Amino acid sequence: MKKTWTICCFLLIFSACEEARDLDAEVAFELEKKIKKYKKTEVEKCLTKATQEAEIYVDSIIALWVSEQLVDTMTIPEKPNRPTTPAHILGTVDTFLNK
Repeated sequence: MKKTWTICCFLLIFSACEEARDLDAEVAFELEKKIKKYKKTEVEKCLTKATQEAEIYVDSIIALWVSEQLVDTMTIPEKPNRPTTPAHILGTVDTFLNK
């Protein structure tokens, strides 16, 4: 009877150890899964933030470039200086000769 009891105790101890090992493996697996998920979400957040900052930067550069281009394309020629008296054309134009 004592041998049977000893064998049962050993079986119970060894079976409990295997369950603990399986539990440790499952916990480690779940922990690894959560860590991968956390890393993935953090990378996605980082990419989203970087993309938004890049869009703002590029938009400001484009706005600056467009405003400079608009100013440069609106060149208006200067008016020529008007003479104070038409002395250089007196006698050459018919309207001045008739007066």
